Amino acid sequence: MKRRRIIFTLFVSTVLLGAWIVTLGIAVDNSATYYPEGVAEVEDVTFFFDVDNRERTVGIPYLFMYSYDRLPYDVSIRATSPNLRLKSIHILTVDVKFANYTHFVTTAVDVGGLFSPIISRTRSRNLKSGEISYSDSPATRVHVHFPELLTRRESVTLRFDCFLFFEDDTNEKVVFEMELPIRDKMRTDSFRRLIGLGSV
Repeated sequence: MKRRRIIFTLFVSTVLLGAWIVTLGIAVDNSATYYPEGVAEVEDVTFFFDVDNRERTVGIPYLFMYSYDRLPYDVSIRATSPNLRLKSIHILTVDVKFANYTHFVTTAVDVGGLFSPIISRTRSRNLKSGEISYSDSPATRVHVHFPELLTRRESVTLRFDCFLFFEDDTNEKVVFEMELPIRDKMRTDSFRRLIGLGSV
C-alpha cells in the first residue's frame, strides 16, 4: 500500500512538472472588456471612449495567476476637434441604459472641461502607390472623466446632454448616444504563450 502511494505521488508529480515545463504556469482572465461601436462624431467633435474596469491580479507569477475586475467601472472620454474656436464642454447629464433595462437612468450631472490646443497627426495612403504619408494640423482636445459610472457588468448605452461653448461666447446644445458592447468571457492561457515563447 505504501509503495503504491509513493508510485502514485511520483506519477502525479511528474505529470504536474511536465505540464509546468510546457506551459510555465496558467493565467486566468475573468475581466470584462468593452468595445465602443466606432466613435461619436457630433458638430465637428469626435468622442473616443474608454472603460476602466479596475482589473486586479492575484496569484504567483509563472505558476498560477487570476485576473478579475471590480465594479463600479469608470468611463473616460477624449474629445478632439479641428475647430479651434471651441472653448469648453459642459455635460449636463449622462443617462445610462443597461442591456436588460427598458429606460435610461441619469447617473452623472454637471461635468465639464476646457479644450486645449494640440497638434493632430493624420495618416493617409496613396491608393495608386500604396505609400503612407502623415500630415500635422492644429486641433483642440479635452478629457472628461466619469468615476464609478457603470454599476453593472453588462453592455450599456450612454446618452449625453451637453453644451459646447466657443471663444466668441456662443454655445450649442448637443445630445448624442453611444453604445458600449461588452465581451464578458473567462479566458485561460499559458504563461509561455503570454510571454511570446510559442503556442501551447
